Amino acid sequence: MTIHQDTYEDLEQYGQIISADKQVRDLLQGIQDPKVNAAKETILANNHLRNDFTAAVTHIATSLQLQGSICDPKTRNVISAMVMMEGKGMAVGTIRVKAWVTA
Repeated sequence: MTIHQDTYEDLEQYGQIISADKQVRDLLQGIQDPKVNAAKETILANNHLRNDFTAAVTHIATSLQLQGSICDPKTRNVISAMVMMEGKGMAVGTIRVKAWVTA
């Protein structure tokens, strides 16, 4: 993404102005990772994002960051516990507890 930014800055320095929507279209066409498809669709559907290169780049970066934190297998752990209860009318059983653990 920084390559796109640097290129557009160089072109602008030499008098070649590229419209913001063209910059965003070029950016989206250059991204082939399917993990970014939802973010790309959002940018295309949102007039502000479609016409603001910096906002589009920020949206993609945020989407990837969120996907990484949600899908990281190290952050999830399932714990099982055996519970023994004594007393009249009490049952013995297993309780399965799901807990989010950050490691």
